[in-house]
Amino acid sequence: MAETRLVLRSTRKALGLLLLLSAPARAVEVSLSLAGATQPGEHLQARVEAEPVVAGSPSGGAATASREAVPVPGTVQLELDPRLGWRLRALAPGYWGEERVLPGGKAQGLQALRLFPSGAIEAKVEKLAQVDPPSEVSLEFSLPEPQRAPAAGELRKGRSPCQEPAPGRLRCELPAGSWDLKISSPGRVPLYFWSQKLTRGQLLALGSLRLEPGASVAGRVVARDTGEGLAGCEVRAELPGARFATDAQGHAHLEKLAPAGRSNARGFFQLPGVATGSYELVASCPGRSPARLAPVPVEQGLETRLTEPLAAGYPAALEVLMLPPLDPLGEPWKLSLEPLAGKQAGSGPARKGTASEAGEWRVAGLSPGRYWLQVLGQGKDAWWSKDLLVGSEDQLETIQLDLVGVRGRLSRAGEPVSGQLWFSAREAMEQVHLVVGEDGRFGGLLPGAGTWHLDWTKSEEGSESLALEPVEVEKRRDGKATELELEIPDTRLRGRVEDEQGKPVPGAELTLTQPSKDFLRSSARADERGSFEVVGLATGNQVVSARRASDDAESDSVLVVVPKDGAGPEVVLVLRQKAEVAGLVRAAGRPLAGASVLAWLPLGGSAGSTFAKTVSGPDGRFSVTLPGSAPVVHFLVEAPGLSTSITTVAVRRGEPAVLDVETVAGTLRLDFGPSPRQEDLAAGFLIAGGTFVPLLGVPSLFHLGGPRREVSSTLEIPNLAPGDYALCQGPGVLGQLRQGAEPPAERCSRVTLAPFSVAVLTLPGR
Repeated sequence: MAETRLVLRSTRKALGLLLLLSAPARAVEVSLSLAGATQPGEHLQARVEAEPVVAGSPSGGAATASREAVPVPGTVQLELDPRLGWRLRALAPGYWGEERVLPGGKAQGLQALRLFPSGAIEAKVEKLAQVDPPSEVSLEFSLPEPQRAPAAGELRKGRSPCQEPAPGRLRCELPAGSWDLKISSPGRVPLYFWSQKLTRGQLLALGSLRLEPGASVAGRVVARDTGEGLAGCEVRAELPGARFATDAQGHAHLEKLAPAGRSNARGFFQLPGVATGSYELVASCPGRSPARLAPVPVEQGLETRLTEPLAAGYPAALEVLMLPPLDPLGEPWKLSLEPLAGKQAGSGPARKGTASEAGEWRVAGLSPGRYWLQVLGQGKDAWWSKDLLVGSEDQLETIQLDLVGVRGRLSRAGEPVSGQLWFSAREAMEQVHLVVGEDGRFGGLLPGAGTWHLDWTKSEEGSESLALEPVEVEKRRDGKATELELEIPDTRLRGRVEDEQGKPVPGAELTLTQPSKDFLRSSARADERGSFEVVGLATGNQVVSARRASDDAESDSVLVVVPKDGAGPEVVLVLRQKAEVAGLVRAAGRPLAGASVLAWLPLGGSAGSTFAKTVSGPDGRFSVTLPGSAPVVHFLVEAPGLSTSITTVAVRRGEPAVLDVETVAGTLRLDFGPSPRQEDLAAGFLIAGGTFVPLLGVPSLFHLGGPRREVSSTLEIPNLAPGDYALCQGPGVLGQLRQGAEPPAERCSRVTLAPFSVAVLTLPGR
């Protein structure tokens, strides 16, 4: 039979002998004492060793100091270099000796070391197929939990290296007593043994140990109200963004791969074999609401031990009081509550319901966490929304809507236009519609005053819409409605949609985006001949693209100019089938699981307005589908606990796009100056490497949030990967960026973001 042999090597760092030889010595006094009685007739003597320490590790014993046969109890003096750190320990047969580390550069007083009567544990280490024997094994011991309060001076925990007395066997010495044990080896999943009682001189057999290679996550699940450990809880390490993956099949695959385990009688759990990445831990306990913790980073070959437990509380209830109690039509309000993703996320399905005529709505059985609360109206109307933190106790949320009246007339070229007017607040996710009559007249109530974005549709359910200029609505002191006179431009944009064979595509869906006006987006549809004519677009630049709903084929994004008078040139949009782009996310050269990946194609390539989102799997791999076969793809990669980065990658057939995530990050602050104008921001771009992002799209791209009703003078992007960044603004900048050219220096500000730093970019001309 082949021999199984552990390879126990020291990983100690060497220290330069010249430094040691030239160092002045200083006497350090060490006292030895015995914790416990000696055997009858025994006269205990010990060896005292001092070893230099470099970066927390022993130096390899090149210049150790030691004294033999020191009586216990007793004292001894050692001559040590005061500029170095030293590790002191006492050794005696049948006893376990304490260690003490002396930091360098400080005066050292009397150092007390104790010796404890010891026993030992012994175990067999299984040989794993195609895996080398562990190079080093160590034992950590600690008082069992839950525990009584330790007595003064009582040993609470310690560590001991393990030896190999015979091939494939392990022996570790530790003080006699009752201990929780942890056996670990670099790059292996640790093993735990609870409440092991060891008497003096005893050899305790632990049986066979299987030290599997890989990473793991360990921690405790406790009751939120008492702090006591909870047994029988299922704990899962989920990829935080898996639920938002655009690929349904990939989402289901990622859900199945979530490592899971159960908590023991102490509430302790361990999830072995976890791939490198960033996770969200979810503990589901009988009779309690789920507990969540994120982000939980996992590194290759290491165990992540939680510094805080997963605290599971009892389900809570949320009571909502609406003021006014009825909607503008005199009907009870409709409400919706759904859990949000990320740290402190809530859980469970979305809850929807109708308030009473008194404006009251109650939702019970909620786990503590963050939720998205919405007040809904008729159809697609949404009157109010809020990111709400639900605690462990019942709570009341009072929602008071300060309704504002508006009325006016909608026309084009002096003629009335009927249909639907949608008032929306974008990031705040508030939107309501007003009916426009045949005479162009409209009137009604809005959720509040401020800047409202406008969209016009022919009908409430119509898929075709036209973005109009935003309007400012004020609440008048006299209580009267704000008067609005709205004019649709008398412009026309004509074109056709065809496939790659030149055949018309009937019913193709068109998207028209105005980048210079807060990305106002209109939509239209081609007729049965694949032709289209969009009337009423705002003049200036428009980005036009088309798609076919049946197979998601998409066209290039084409930049056109809508003139003030007459129709512009005819636009031809060619639909292309989508192609799969495969990739790999890495951190420190290793695959990274759980990273959110957002992919899009360059403006002017295939459908620059199309985004695909997914999450890297346990092997760090991902795939997204994008239109056509563009040679380059833009990526934004978010890895909780690491960094967020924007990069542009050349895509080669058969090769994955490799995205490297930095393990360090900084903060980038964008300074727009006092009272920035919307038109200046609309003409600005943030540049990271070969990727440029419209400035008004930065908040949504980086999930910074915040409504656009008031433009702030600064914007901070935290947790950003180090590198070179630029902020450019001015006429012609977009055209130069699209052509890959450098904008003029006077239209850009540039900065290098260093790790753990804050860098500032100023909007040019401010």
